[in-house]
Parts: sequence; C-alpha cells; structure tokens
Amino acid sequence: MKSPSLTFAGLIVIFFGLFLQLAGLPFGFAFFGAGLVMIFLSFFVKPAPQVAPEDPSMTLCWFCMKEIPKDSETCPYCRMRQYSASRN
Repeated sequence: MKSPSLTFAGLIVIFFGLFLQLAGLPFGFAFFGAGLVMIFLSFFVKPAPQVAPEDPSMTLCWFCMKEIPKDSETCPYCRMRQYSASRN
C-alpha cells in the first residue's frame, strides 16, 4: 500500500455511501463505488511530496506558498497574517 491516507479516506467515503443507502437517500451507490475506487488506487498512487523551502532559514506562506522569513508575522507578498503553533 503506497498511500494509507487515501485508503482511510476511501473507507470514510464507503461508510458515508452505506449510510446514504440505508437512509434511502439517492446516490449512496455512487459514494460506495467512489470509496472502492479510492481504496484500489491507494495501492498504486504515491502520496504527493512534501513542499519545503529551499533555504532552511525561510518558511512558506500559508496562503500564497512563497518563501518568507520564519519570524514574519505577515507575508510581504500577500499581506496575510501567518499563524504558528509556537506563537501565542
């Protein structure tokens, strides 16, 4: 299995499809089938590579994904505030 997260997501979609079928709502079969396809694909599809900045002293903006200094409160490109678990 190359992508366990895709398998987990497929299981959630299957259970949602079963719920829709048991509740008598339409398109439950489509969700069930999509979940099966997701689980099948999880054996062949690799997860996406982690995105990291080239310079270790930089970090990526949460919104525009450009490299910015690690201690930036806001991104100089998109002006969005940066949130970090280390900041209060």
